[in-house]
Amino acid sequence: MDMQAYYLGLSLKNPIIVSSNPLSEKIDYIKNMEKAGAAAIVMYSIFAEEIHYDDEFVDYYREFGTEKFAESLTYFPNLAKQSSFLDYHLHHLEQAVKAVNIPIIGSLNATSKENWFEYALKMQETGISALEINLFTLPIKPKSSELIEQEYISIVKDLKAALNIPLVVKLSPYFTSITDIALALDKIAHVDGLILFNRFYHPDFDIDQLKIKTDIQLSNPYEARLPLRWIAILYDQIKASIAGSTGVHSSDDVIKYILAGAHAITCASCLLQNGIPYIDQLTAGLEKWMKTKNFKSIDQFRGLMSYKKISHPTELERAQYMKALRSFKHDELY
Repeated sequence: MDMQAYYLGLSLKNPIIVSSNPLSEKIDYIKNMEKAGAAAIVMYSIFAEEIHYDDEFVDYYREFGTEKFAESLTYFPNLAKQSSFLDYHLHHLEQAVKAVNIPIIGSLNATSKENWFEYALKMQETGISALEINLFTLPIKPKSSELIEQEYISIVKDLKAALNIPLVVKLSPYFTSITDIALALDKIAHVDGLILFNRFYHPDFDIDQLKIKTDIQLSNPYEARLPLRWIAILYDQIKASIAGSTGVHSSDDVIKYILAGAHAITCASCLLQNGIPYIDQLTAGLEKWMKTKNFKSIDQFRGLMSYKKISHPTELERAQYMKALRSFKHDELY
């Protein structure tokens, strides 16, 4: 049984990748992921805001109290010798690369073109096999969608030219035309891969304390339906690799993504819920299904249910909306 998958030009032992999550903050967990069968690991993300806050914190305490009396300098540690947040993250990436024999993929969220280049180039030097970037910015001030998309394309194009490792973009589902931005990133920016889609954690309102609150809601299998549709539509339209993300909780979900056309599947929620060894259940279930269907390799069934290959493509379009509504059984409610 050939479980091999190809993603971003990388040869993977299977299509299952651990997506960015807090588990990768510990080297022992990273080793356990490899043992459990992960084909690659996306490291926890580094955010430009965290780096900026860290720098401002160090600058503040380096100067704090110096105008009072000289002895105040001895009250604080020698911050100049302390590692910055960025330095720590880069060191952790290096340690992760050395700890396992599977690809380690960096994850970056920046806020300006200068940040993208500075941090991306430094991350590349750690020996990571690829870099995943999240381009999403919240357009609070009025700005045309065309201008936003052109900025994204420009950043990716220039980053791709500067890096020597594969570059993958984690897309948001909030574009007016997913097809248009995907084709532009593929044909104009020459990105190596696209991940569909980024999953956002939205703020909530605390009506007692009258404050904004945040919490984490793990994914559920239903959330996979949005990326499944778009992967099926984009299959065979772009050269870049496509990874499915969100809603992976069983081997069935893995199979669905591959049938849609995904080269790889990224998951995290199911590991946070069930533990790292759960990766083995995902791969075992995939292998069992392949044997049942007599598929000898992943490529034999990848894209079999894509837009171009199914007998009724309209089932991936708006026509499916009425069919879904009519399937709802409501008689017992009235």
